[in-house]
Amino acid sequence: MFAKRQAIGLEAMGPTPSGMVEEEQHIPVRDGSKIRIKVIKPENASARPLLVMYHGGGFCLGSLEAEQANCRSLVRAFDAVCISVGYRLAPEFKFPTAIDDSWDALKWAAENAKALGADPSKGFIVGGTSAGGNIAAVLPHLARDEKLSPPLTGQWLCIPTVLHKDKAAEVLPEKYKKVYLSHEQNVEVPGLNKKAVDFFVHHYAPDQDDPKFNPFIWPGGHQGLPPAYFQVGRIQQARSAWLLPFVVIIRH
Repeated sequence: MFAKRQAIGLEAMGPTPSGMVEEEQHIPVRDGSKIRIKVIKPENASARPLLVMYHGGGFCLGSLEAEQANCRSLVRAFDAVCISVGYRLAPEFKFPTAIDDSWDALKWAAENAKALGADPSKGFIVGGTSAGGNIAAVLPHLARDEKLSPPLTGQWLCIPTVLHKDKAAEVLPEKYKKVYLSHEQNVEVPGLNKKAVDFFVHHYAPDQDDPKFNPFIWPGGHQGLPPAYFQVGRIQQARSAWLLPFVVIIRH
């Protein structure tokens, strides 16, 4: 069903818009494998801002084409070079493969920016949706700690889980625990309900104590990160996992 829906979405998206170029590449990652990326940019791009995007799908489903429409919109809006990354998926590739692939892709983008027609000093943004939002929340911490060069200048985090409910009870300040309620309020909501969330987490098999899954508990804290724009959905199972951690970070 998911593959059929994706095929319908791709057909509806249509061909590459006039004035844009879309190039598929395969880039190396740390274990010697290669992953697929798609570079979307203006024709004859030179010294443009650089955006790197990560798709959703619970770390188990989806493909880089899921962010292709967003990339086209970003290229059109900001005259930028946009890369959509196809990280490897669970259950064949469990945690932390998605993070490792995504970090390797981000470093590759930084190293190859000029050849892609980009200049990260004009803007270097990482972004993603849902599972991709989790990835996009983790990577700036890695980039800060490992001194990625050129540095990131911003984050776009769309419904990103940054503190899973199984860890929240342990680490959230007491006064916030009483409002961490979405996993109880939205058990049977359409789409991403409790059963779906549990399914994805089971197959991704993350370590709840690893900040590469729960970046809220990053040992170096959250200072020195680039500015972030984040989006949340009200009727969502994981709403509290998206919103409350940001409230705590901002207030503390």
